Amino acid sequence: EIDPLKQNSIEEIYCFGIGQMNSVISRYQTALLLFFQEKLCIPQENSFIYDPIHCEAEKTLLSKIGFTVLTENSQCDISFSKKSLVVLPHCPKELTNNLLYANYKAKTTSNLVLMSNSISNVLLRTNPQEAKQLCNVMILADQYKLVNEYPIKNDFKYDDIFNDMSVHVFLDGNESFYEELKKPDYSRFDSELL
Repeated sequence: EIDPLKQNSIEEIYCFGIGQMNSVISRYQTALLLFFQEKLCIPQENSFIYDPIHCEAEKTLLSKIGFTVLTENSQCDISFSKKSLVVLPHCPKELTNNLLYANYKAKTTSNLVLMSNSISNVLLRTNPQEAKQLCNVMILADQYKLVNEYPIKNDFKYDDIFNDMSVHVFLDGNESFYEELKKPDYSRFDSELL
């Protein structure tokens, strides 16, 4: 059991970037989403999924198994008015950065529970020059100690499906944090965003 999920009354689930449904990785990650949906009692109208690579058949399948398929590529520039679990399975770091920017800007980070690649590992493994551009909000939140990270032990039979994942909850920033908060700009680096 994952403590932050037990401690928070999750009202919505969002998943971005789960990949094509014909891959084994996507199928197991989708099964995990369905598990969360059931355990947290989240109805289809509050279970959202999006990946820009999904074809119409995949969208239909996802809708039939219990998800509301989003039609717009927000690139995770989305803030939450309800307590939301956001799942970004092995997504580009820019999506996490955009998500944090949108929620810190709207002052809604208390509504965000994020399951994604470990933010501390992303910052550790990313070239410092590249990180300044692609992870500016993650760096700032880390510097101000606003990220509580709960690593997920990967004891699944396949080691490439849930590896390096953590659940993150976020604290609100103080005045100086908000003064330093800047909109991400990825123009100087090759971005993985579609």
